[in-house]
Amino acid sequence: MPPTQPTPPLPTDPYVVLGIPPEADDQAIRAAFHARVRAGTADAQVNAAYGAVRDAQARRRRRWCDPTALIAPLPVPRSGIAVSEALIAELAVLSDWELGDAHA
Repeated sequence: MPPTQPTPPLPTDPYVVLGIPPEADDQAIRAAFHARVRAGTADAQVNAAYGAVRDAQARRRRRWCDPTALIAPLPVPRSGIAVSEALIAELAVLSDWELGDAHA
């Protein structure tokens, strides 16, 4: 009897599960989800992935509150901005939120 190959772990990144890029908008996310449903490949993992990124509020909640989102790639910087500058800008937004813009 040949040895069995271990099954690879299921992807946890909702963008990978839905087959869309991280910068996809609401319409692209909804279209990808509905395509999976029409194809009959929607399961609990697809439903959870769609729930995690279905709208801007869900994407923000996942980005800042879901520990698995912390291992996601850094945001793609706008052209002409270094990755470190993009990360600093992201953290500055969080600091503004935490401080309630009191320091501005």
